[in-house]
Amino acid sequence: MRKILKNALIKHIRIILLLFLIYVYSSIIGIVIPYFNSYFIDSLVQQATSDFVLKFFIFIFIIYVLGVALSYIHSLYEAKIMQKMNFHMHMKIIEHLERIPYELISKEVPSHLHNKVDVSQLTTILLIIFTMYSLT
Repeated sequence: MRKILKNALIKHIRIILLLFLIYVYSSIIGIVIPYFNSYFIDSLVQQATSDFVLKFFIFIFIIYVLGVALSYIHSLYEAKIMQKMNFHMHMKIIEHLERIPYELISKEVPSHLHNKVDVSQLTTILLIIFTMYSLT
């Protein structure tokens, strides 16, 4: 199982690294936005010119839109890569089960074998991996 998971991660490493970078940029934007909002309010109190207020408002608006777009792209591709990895891992497990001699499998109860290859367990493993890099 570990070997199959490792192969799935290596196969999709570029997209996973891209997702990590998008997550970092999105987090940085989320941290910086309150600072810009407070600076904008301070400039309003100090009676800044209307040209400065308009430019700064457009700047903050662009940062908000960029943050929302990056969060959307991150969520979309994270779901997509998790589905691909889940499918890839299931296919590898099925291929592995096909290589097992029939004599070994015939002794087992079919429902017992089905429980060993459970979809929810693979999904849970992938969720743990993706939430671990989101927490860093």
